[in-house]
Amino acid sequence: ILASPFTQKGGHYIIHQLSGDLKMGDYWNDEQKELFISSKEMLALVHAIRALPEEIRDARVDACIDSKVMIGAWEGQGGKTSLQLMRVTKQLFHEVSSRNIQLSLQYVESNKNKADAPS
Repeated sequence: ILASPFTQKGGHYIIHQLSGDLKMGDYWNDEQKELFISSKEMLALVHAIRALPEEIRDARVDACIDSKVMIGAWEGQGGKTSLQLMRVTKQLFHEVSSRNIQLSLQYVESNKNKADAPS
């Protein structure tokens, strides 16, 4: 999974599968438009996990992202001062837990993140 936010419009993500890439996106609602960029990035990942085919469970999922803030929040090393980011990170935890997914966030530079191309 590669996830990236459209800062003003919505989230965009690419899901790599054996059967081919699945490109999806959605738009922020009015409440989500007001979120900080790090929260929007985390929310884009929440939406990407939700968009996974139902049969993807009891598995490891690798997400290539360009936000060290997200990685820190997910690993419990950061984001503690942002209640907003903590709430969205908790949503992500519930999504992966409900499918028994082991989520691995891997840092990739923005210019090498294919999901950033549309933004």
